[in-house]
Amino acid sequence: MRALLVALDRWTNAVAAPPVSAYPSLHEGTLMSVDAYRAMFPRHIGLSPPSENLREPRLDFGPRFVNEGIADHVPPLQGPPFETRVPGPDADGNDRGGVRLIELQVPLGTHTGWNPRAPETGFPWATARFDGSFVPFARTEAERRSSDDPRPSIESRYPTRDTFVAKLRIAAKHQVKAGFLLSEDVERAVTENLALYDRIMAHAPEDQSCQYLFAN
Repeated sequence: MRALLVALDRWTNAVAAPPVSAYPSLHEGTLMSVDAYRAMFPRHIGLSPPSENLREPRLDFGPRFVNEGIADHVPPLQGPPFETRVPGPDADGNDRGGVRLIELQVPLGTHTGWNPRAPETGFPWATARFDGSFVPFARTEAERRSSDDPRPSIESRYPTRDTFVAKLRIAAKHQVKAGFLLSEDVERAVTENLALYDRIMAHAPEDQSCQYLFAN
């Protein structure tokens, strides 16, 4: 956000225009229907994508409604609904389109923009408002196999802690060049991601709480 505020200031002062849009698109296959998203999302990770999708009604009030505000059809005729598209996931379940932050370039788990409601609160088919989800990768290949998790483990992605740090720094460098991270924020971003790595690697999988995901 800090980097984007600087970019917005530069753009509005005619210093530099924004780069090519990173927004997901149908053409690139990074924007798709919910059914397609569900088919691509990894299984057996303790999180299932919502089955419902926002479908706005397609209403026809008659030929004079747009220009004159006169409704000839009351109630309006209903056509096929408009169906919202969602960002397509990669093999880890992370969005392929949009701004790929460090957390997605060097992931420690699956990040989603949605979070299902707890069934006991009612409306279990719906999603919680404004809340995303995070499901860490298994720490080791042995743990991954025992849980039938299709996502490669942290151990296989980053054989050592130093390997993870090196990849973080490469991703941070790319983000600075792309204008999504300020140079003075690189160390903070690396430190925060490394702290999460340490907490995940120190967490016993039999502990079902999620407090370890948050810094004290």
